[in-house]
Amino acid sequence: MKTRKNVTLALLFIQTLLLAQPYAASIGNTRMYYTSYSGPIIKSTAKTLSYPFLKKVGGVSFEQTLSTDKNLEINYIPTNQDGSRLQLVVDGTTYYPEIMDWQLKPIANFADSDNRAAVTLLGENDEIDSASYYNVQYHEALENTLLGLRLLQVDLILLDIKELHELPKDGEGNFILGTGEPNVQRADTTQINDVAEFMNEFSTWENLQSWLFTDSDRTI
Repeated sequence: MKTRKNVTLALLFIQTLLLAQPYAASIGNTRMYYTSYSGPIIKSTAKTLSYPFLKKVGGVSFEQTLSTDKNLEINYIPTNQDGSRLQLVVDGTTYYPEIMDWQLKPIANFADSDNRAAVTLLGENDEIDSASYYNVQYHEALENTLLGLRLLQVDLILLDIKELHELPKDGEGNFILGTGEPNVQRADTTQINDVAEFMNEFSTWENLQSWLFTDSDRTI
């Protein structure tokens, strides 16, 4: 999503009072408005997840880097068709993974940074009434990008998965799609309903206010 520089997004739920104002995008009934810029996301450079980081940032972060003993070379071939510009040479064999520039370029810029925090709903901004808004902050590589918006949806989705699983729409109600993405089809909601049922049960547990999803036990 291309926007002007030095802005941030605030999420405003539909039952609040600013519905007549123009908005940047929406996911379900949750609308996103541009507000004054409140600085980059807090940096996460620790080797392991820490409680202070989780408490202050939350959100989406990528905390480890894949290591390999293979001879790996990575190239970008701008003359290739979009989607085939990433070239990997692994032990002398060349591959062209299918990945579009709207994904590839922010990922490359993110990987080139020491900061592994990607997006958070818990950004600070004195101009925003925290009772009505979430103030969104991004890693600088993800600001004003469609990939950043999709990662925001990852952070947001469990607040109400039945509503927030839908792809974001622009201010005119059109789905915001990246190059190469097909038209949206109605999805099977079986798994969505299962997660919604779990979240309803989770909300009844005492002394629990938030959740953490992690793939730390997976081998990539």
